[in-house]
Amino acid sequence: MSAALTVNDLTNARGARLLEEGRETILKFVRSKVRDIDLAEDIVQDTLFQLVRAVDASEAIEDVGAWLYHAARNRVIDWYRRRKPERLTDDHTRSVVGTRFDGEATLEQAEIWEAFMDALADLPDKQRDVFIMHELEGMSFKDIQDRTGENLNTLLARKRYAVLALRKRLQFLYEE
Repeated sequence: MSAALTVNDLTNARGARLLEEGRETILKFVRSKVRDIDLAEDIVQDTLFQLVRAVDASEAIEDVGAWLYHAARNRVIDWYRRRKPERLTDDHTRSVVGTRFDGEATLEQAEIWEAFMDALADLPDKQRDVFIMHELEGMSFKDIQDRTGENLNTLLARKRYAVLALRKRLQFLYEE
Protein backbone atom coordinates (compact mmCIF):
# COMPACT_ATOMS: atom_id res chain seq x y z
CA MET A 1 0.00 0.00 0.00
CA SER A 2 2.30 2.74 -1.22
CA ALA A 3 -0.17 4.90 -3.16
CA ALA A 4 -0.59 8.59 -2.45
CA LEU A 5 -3.69 9.76 -0.59
CA THR A 6 -5.26 13.18 -1.12
CA VAL A 7 -8.16 15.06 0.44
CA ASN A 8 -10.36 14.15 -2.56
CA ASP A 9 -9.64 10.46 -1.96
CA LEU A 10 -11.21 10.61 1.47
CA THR A 11 -14.65 10.86 -0.13
CA ASN A 12 -14.36 8.30 -2.94
CA ALA A 13 -14.19 4.52 -3.31
CA ARG A 14 -10.42 4.52 -3.88
CA GLY A 15 -9.84 6.29 -0.57
CA ALA A 16 -12.20 3.95 1.27
CA ARG A 17 -10.35 0.96 -0.21
CA LEU A 18 -6.96 2.42 0.76
CA LEU A 19 -8.13 3.08 4.31
CA GLU A 20 -9.57 -0.43 4.70
CA GLU A 21 -6.41 -2.05 3.31
CA GLY A 22 -4.35 0.12 5.61
CA ARG A 23 -6.54 -0.73 8.58
CA GLU A 24 -6.10 -4.47 8.10
CA THR A 25 -2.36 -4.22 7.54
CA ILE A 26 -1.79 -1.92 10.50
CA LEU A 27 -4.01 -4.03 12.77
CA LYS A 28 -1.79 -7.06 12.07
CA PHE A 29 1.28 -4.95 12.80
CA VAL A 30 -0.13 -3.54 16.05
CA ARG A 31 -1.34 -6.98 17.16
CA SER A 32 2.23 -8.18 16.85
CA LYS A 33 3.21 -5.51 19.40
CA VAL A 34 0.33 -5.64 21.90
CA ARG A 35 -1.66 -8.62 23.04
CA ASP A 36 -4.99 -7.00 23.87
CA ILE A 37 -7.21 -6.92 20.76
CA ASP A 38 -9.28 -4.01 22.11
CA LEU A 39 -6.15 -1.97 22.72
CA ALA A 40 -4.86 -2.85 19.25
CA GLU A 41 -8.16 -1.71 17.73
CA ASP A 42 -7.96 1.56 19.67
CA ILE A 43 -4.42 2.19 18.47
CA VAL A 44 -5.43 1.48 14.86
CA GLN A 45 -8.44 3.80 15.14
CA ASP A 46 -6.25 6.55 16.56
CA THR A 47 -3.74 6.01 13.77
CA LEU A 48 -6.41 6.19 11.05
CA PHE A 49 -7.92 9.28 12.65
CA GLN A 50 -4.47 10.84 12.69
CA LEU A 51 -4.10 9.93 8.98
CA VAL A 52 -7.38 11.61 8.04
CA ARG A 53 -6.40 14.73 9.96
CA ALA A 54 -2.98 14.78 8.30
CA VAL A 55 -4.46 14.39 4.81
CA ASP A 56 -7.00 17.07 5.57
CA ALA A 57 -4.26 19.45 6.73
CA SER A 58 -1.87 18.88 3.83
CA GLU A 59 -1.94 18.36 0.08
CA ALA A 60 -1.27 14.62 0.03
CA ILE A 61 0.58 11.83 1.74
CA GLU A 62 2.78 10.15 -0.83
CA ASP A 63 3.41 6.76 0.81
CA VAL A 64 0.36 5.94 2.93
CA GLY A 65 1.70 2.54 4.00
CA ALA A 66 4.95 3.91 5.35
CA TRP A 67 3.10 6.78 7.02
CA LEU A 68 0.67 4.36 8.72
CA TYR A 69 3.45 2.06 9.97
CA HIS A 70 5.39 4.98 11.37
CA ALA A 71 2.33 6.48 13.08
CA ALA A 72 1.18 3.12 14.48
CA ARG A 73 4.66 2.34 15.79
CA ASN A 74 4.75 5.71 17.56
CA ARG A 75 1.31 5.06 19.08
CA VAL A 76 2.46 1.69 20.44
CA ILE A 77 5.59 3.25 21.93
CA ASP A 78 3.49 6.02 23.47
CA TRP A 79 1.17 3.44 25.00
CA TYR A 80 4.07 1.56 26.57
CA ARG A 81 5.49 4.82 27.90
CA ARG A 82 2.18 5.86 29.47
CA ARG A 83 1.41 2.42 30.82
CA LYS A 84 1.50 2.45 34.58
CA PRO A 85 3.21 -0.34 36.45
CA GLU A 86 0.68 -2.80 37.77
CA ARG A 87 -0.37 -2.18 41.33
CA LEU A 88 1.51 -4.37 43.72
CA THR A 89 0.17 -5.85 46.92
CA ASP A 90 1.06 -4.04 50.13
CA ASP A 91 3.27 -6.96 51.26
CA HIS A 92 5.23 -6.97 48.00
CA THR A 93 5.65 -3.20 48.02
CA ARG A 94 6.89 -3.25 51.62
CA SER A 95 9.43 -5.91 50.74
CA VAL A 96 10.66 -3.85 47.78
CA VAL A 97 10.90 -0.47 49.50
CA GLY A 98 11.48 -1.62 53.06
CA THR A 99 9.77 0.46 55.69
CA ARG A 100 9.16 3.41 53.39
CA PHE A 101 5.59 2.77 52.31
CA ASP A 102 4.56 6.27 51.39
CA GLY A 103 4.21 8.75 48.55
CA GLU A 104 7.97 9.05 48.15
CA ALA A 105 8.24 5.35 47.26
CA THR A 106 5.42 5.72 44.72
CA LEU A 107 7.16 8.72 43.16
CA GLU A 108 10.42 6.79 42.90
CA GLN A 109 8.60 3.88 41.28
CA ALA A 110 7.02 6.23 38.71
CA GLU A 111 10.41 7.81 37.95
CA ILE A 112 12.01 4.40 37.49
CA TRP A 113 9.19 3.28 35.20
CA GLU A 114 9.49 6.45 33.11
CA ALA A 115 13.27 6.05 32.79
CA PHE A 116 12.77 2.41 31.78
CA MET A 117 10.17 3.28 29.12
CA ASP A 118 12.42 6.03 27.69
CA ALA A 119 15.35 3.60 27.53
CA LEU A 120 13.11 0.97 25.93
CA ALA A 121 11.93 3.43 23.28
CA ASP A 122 15.55 4.18 22.35
CA LEU A 123 16.38 0.54 21.55
CA PRO A 124 16.54 -0.53 17.91
CA ASP A 125 13.10 -1.70 16.75
CA LYS A 126 13.87 -5.42 16.52
CA GLN A 127 15.56 -5.54 19.92
CA ARG A 128 12.72 -3.60 21.53
CA ASP A 129 10.10 -5.82 19.92
CA VAL A 130 11.69 -9.04 21.20
CA PHE A 131 12.20 -7.56 24.68
CA ILE A 132 8.57 -6.36 24.88
CA MET A 133 7.14 -9.64 23.62
CA HIS A 134 9.25 -11.73 26.00
CA GLU A 135 9.42 -9.61 29.13
CA LEU A 136 6.31 -7.40 29.08
CA GLU A 137 3.85 -9.58 27.19
CA GLY A 138 5.15 -12.86 28.60
CA MET A 139 5.55 -14.65 25.28
CA SER A 140 7.90 -17.61 25.00
CA PHE A 141 10.72 -17.49 22.49
CA LYS A 142 8.98 -20.26 20.59
CA ASP A 143 5.85 -18.09 20.27
CA ILE A 144 7.95 -15.11 19.22
CA GLN A 145 9.71 -17.28 16.66
CA ASP A 146 6.35 -18.45 15.28
CA ARG A 147 5.04 -14.89 15.09
CA THR A 148 8.09 -13.28 13.54
CA GLY A 149 9.56 -16.14 11.53
CA GLU A 150 13.00 -15.26 12.91
CA ASN A 151 15.64 -17.79 13.92
CA LEU A 152 15.66 -18.63 17.64
CA ASN A 153 19.33 -17.69 18.05
CA THR A 154 18.66 -14.33 16.38
CA LEU A 155 15.84 -13.66 18.84
CA LEU A 156 18.01 -14.66 21.81
CA ALA A 157 20.80 -12.38 20.62
CA ARG A 158 18.42 -9.44 20.15
CA LYS A 159 17.04 -9.94 23.65
CA ARG A 160 20.57 -10.13 25.07
CA TYR A 161 21.61 -6.92 23.30
CA ALA A 162 18.44 -5.22 24.53
CA VAL A 163 19.12 -6.26 28.13
CA LEU A 164 22.73 -5.08 27.92
CA ALA A 165 21.68 -1.73 26.46
CA LEU A 166 18.97 -1.27 29.10
CA ARG A 167 21.42 -2.12 31.90
CA LYS A 168 23.92 0.39 30.60
CA ARG A 169 21.30 3.09 30.11
CA LEU A 170 19.71 2.52 33.54
CA GLN A 171 22.95 2.07 35.50
CA PHE A 172 22.33 5.37 37.27
CA LEU A 173 19.28 3.82 38.97
CA TYR A 174 21.43 1.12 40.55
CA GLU A 175 23.90 3.69 41.74
CA GLU A 176 21.20 5.77 43.45
